[in-house]
Amino acid sequence: MKNLLISSDIYLSEFLKIFAKKKNLNLEFTDNFNFNPVDFSLLIFDTCNHEYALNFNQKIIDFPDIINSIFIIDDFSDLELIQNKTLFEKDEKLLPKIIEIIELKSRQEYKLNFHTENQIIYIADDSKVIRNSVKNILEKEKIIVETFENGNYLLQKLKNNTLPDLILLDNEMPEKDGIETLTEIKNNVIFSEIPIIFLSGITDKSKIVKALELGAADYITKPFDNNELIARINIHLKINWMKNELIKNNDKIKNQYEEINQQSTKLQKTNQLIETRNKKITASIQYAKNIQAALLPELNELSNFCKDYFIYFKPKDIVSGDFYWYKSINDKFIISLADCTGHGVPGAFMTSLGITLLNEIIANSDSQNIHSDIILNSLRDSIKNSFNKINNNIIKDGMDIALCIFDFKKKQFEFSGANSSVFLITNDISLNQKNNYENIHIHQNQDLDSNLLHIKGDKMPIGYFLKEKPFSKCVINFESGNYLYFATDGFPDQMRKVTFRRFTSKRLIYFFIENYKFSFEKQFQLLEECIFDWKENMDQTDDITIIGLKL
Repeated sequence: MKNLLISSDIYLSEFLKIFAKKKNLNLEFTDNFNFNPVDFSLLIFDTCNHEYALNFNQKIIDFPDIINSIFIIDDFSDLELIQNKTLFEKDEKLLPKIIEIIELKSRQEYKLNFHTENQIIYIADDSKVIRNSVKNILEKEKIIVETFENGNYLLQKLKNNTLPDLILLDNEMPEKDGIETLTEIKNNVIFSEIPIIFLSGITDKSKIVKALELGAADYITKPFDNNELIARINIHLKINWMKNELIKNNDKIKNQYEEINQQSTKLQKTNQLIETRNKKITASIQYAKNIQAALLPELNELSNFCKDYFIYFKPKDIVSGDFYWYKSINDKFIISLADCTGHGVPGAFMTSLGITLLNEIIANSDSQNIHSDIILNSLRDSIKNSFNKINNNIIKDGMDIALCIFDFKKKQFEFSGANSSVFLITNDISLNQKNNYENIHIHQNQDLDSNLLHIKGDKMPIGYFLKEKPFSKCVINFESGNYLYFATDGFPDQMRKVTFRRFTSKRLIYFFIENYKFSFEKQFQLLEECIFDWKENMDQTDDITIIGLKL
């Protein structure tokens, strides 16, 4: 019979599946009540909640015969529904107890599976009285008995491939005696495993020894006691049954072992194939990383326009979905930081497209009339046109971007953003008090005598957007020695392992305010330490890029 666990606890079910497989236990699993209780010898029920217990109680109420086979795992205090059941609490001892119960039940069933009913015994004896007497005794035990008056008749029956579970063989018989018959049986591969009990008179000690040497399982001396006869026969029938069961199980294990070996060989070949493919894919992605690095501008170009700078560039995977881009046009300097849809390889393809399109837009623009909002509008149109070529389907991939155009003579920069911001740290906010741009938020730090202007972009991406409108721009004044920061959302969105909380933009803003006076080399180090401490052992959530400029 089978055993059944009724539980909606995934952890409990999966754990027991592993144990049941290892110990070869016949255990099935369900999280509903679509089963027939009489199909199972043991029901293990997990009282997950009150409603679940009610359903279970209703399920078994019509099956009083199996109630004692049901074990309840107590997971709540409302137990008045469950009466006369074995209860276990969910603690560290629960799983071993369940395994012990299943194993015990399995052992009990294994013992009960053996019975003498329908077992076949052959009796070969020249005495009709003994044959009939033994037959009557054994048939009362519901054993099937066939009798033979000599060894030749017995051997003829065996050669017809009708094999018994046990043979009772008399020593003294005409034509062919017990020793001769026993020898022929044991020399035949087909018959040799049939257990034989030798029947002998008290004076036949030498022949008893000879019979045991030839392979007889036991002997009974005549005249024999009926109870002794039944006991010895039962013992050898059971031994024979257990041996046959062992052979069956060994064959089953052997087949399973061969199947596992085949699966293991197949799995090894599959793993080797996967490993080879992974190496090729990784090599391709590494090459893509080199291509992406070649598309990004040289860092030392920034030194022509800034007193100091740093770029904290930390892809989540080998290649990044973030990119930075800058270019000088006449007496102006354009710089941007973008976060493309996705990360890894898909994001990297988008960065290549973004960099290429920005270069094309600048190359085809009037250098005397170039503005941040115009660049973003053109970039959006180009992205949409590029994706529109793909089966005329609307693809919503794109990017968020912050872009600034510096005029160092006027000490101004234009800013436009698509779901992105920049952060300016200045001591004098009066320079921008007349600015009508609505998306400037001021964060003051009186202790450090500094202010951070959080300059937000438009709330729409570069790509398809339902409420699309032209991008706006704002003109920001700055002083020599001010600090400007760009950041993608990778740092603020990084999750913490313990609390599963984001780092947030607010924390990043305070980081800029508290640490801007350090050298950029020190700030870079502090960023690395900050993100490491925050995420602990958790994987990086997204690509991270932060740019710091000292104007």
